[in-house]
Amino acid sequence: MSQSQIRSNQAFTLITGASKGIGKSIAIECAKRKMNLILIARNEALLFSLKESLIENYHIEVECLTLDLLSKNSTDIIFEFINKRAITLNVLINNVGIGCYGNFSTSSLDHNLDVIKLNIEANLKLTHLYLGQIDTANKSYLLNVLSMAAFQPIPNFSIYAASKAFMLSFTKSLQYEQRYSNLSVSALCPGGTDSEFFVDAKMDHIFEKNKRWLMAPSEVASIAIHKMFAGKKIIIPGFYNKLHFILLKIIPETWILYFTSRIYK
Repeated sequence: MSQSQIRSNQAFTLITGASKGIGKSIAIECAKRKMNLILIARNEALLFSLKESLIENYHIEVECLTLDLLSKNSTDIIFEFINKRAITLNVLINNVGIGCYGNFSTSSLDHNLDVIKLNIEANLKLTHLYLGQIDTANKSYLLNVLSMAAFQPIPNFSIYAASKAFMLSFTKSLQYEQRYSNLSVSALCPGGTDSEFFVDAKMDHIFEKNKRWLMAPSEVASIAIHKMFAGKKIIIPGFYNKLHFILLKIIPETWILYFTSRIYK
């Protein structure tokens, strides 16, 4: 039996933005469950270091693809990568995302457009690819990693919050469209997490001021994967994030805008 024939009988989980932060922790959490993985990220060194660690510690199959999802034809490259290896996906975790901090009028327009391209366009393309290739006879899962920002506008972080709100609306619609299928669709909405996200978004000062409230990526990942397999539609990890969600429903939006503008000042 050829390697491709062996592979065709094995299901894989694809995780984007897998080299660090929540994505890396999700990869570890999946590996603990003996799930074979396709890891995608820009940082080749971190990606392959993670691959070696997962194979050594959990004895699973791991494929890596070093790729910037902002690059042209990135989805086609992923599709070709999967087809060449005769891989079947049964879980897609859209984790990749970036933020652009600052007043919209003075922040980089190109950077803000990249936020939309990565947080929305890249995830939509990959989701569409996934829906077209899954085995509808078997159970499959889709997890879109969003943010508590999806539930509220955030001054000085406006495009990021708007991109997550878009993906939350899309995810809810997809959940309804797939309600009679074998595809379970979930949205993970973490709050502040102790990861490199704040540094990459040039928000180091906010990170330091609020560090005591941040969840560990490993804790977020553990809750996310458990709830995803349980079929939970909206996953909000952590007591304070759940409380935040409740307060958002009862506090006037003008107050929310005031307080978030102070936090993200």
